[in-house]
Amino acid sequence: MKIIFLSLLTTTIMTATTWQNIQSPVETQVSLDVQSGSLERSIVEFNIDGFHLISVQTHEGEMYLARLEDGASLLEEGFPDMHKYARSILIPDDKQMAIKVLSSEFVDY
Repeated sequence: MKIIFLSLLTTTIMTATTWQNIQSPVETQVSLDVQSGSLERSIVEFNIDGFHLISVQTHEGEMYLARLEDGASLLEEGFPDMHKYARSILIPDDKQMAIKVLSSEFVDY
């Protein structure tokens, strides 16, 4: 019974989900590559080749939720249900942290 339920749930989610291509027509997971890393400095690269749009019905009509593979919802009342993708890096206790974006590319929707 559990297997049938999970199969039905998976099928329902997959048919309601549409892959939105940014750089790959095939569904891919978000990739995180550590370009270099030390206790003093870490350079990481995030690549998002696409995302899923899930259709939902609201009192204002049909809307869509944008979802990433391995993403997590922000769940803040009054704000859009957006996904975030976060990973941890080590920061020594006696150090301070600063973030610098070296480059970025995006597609406007």
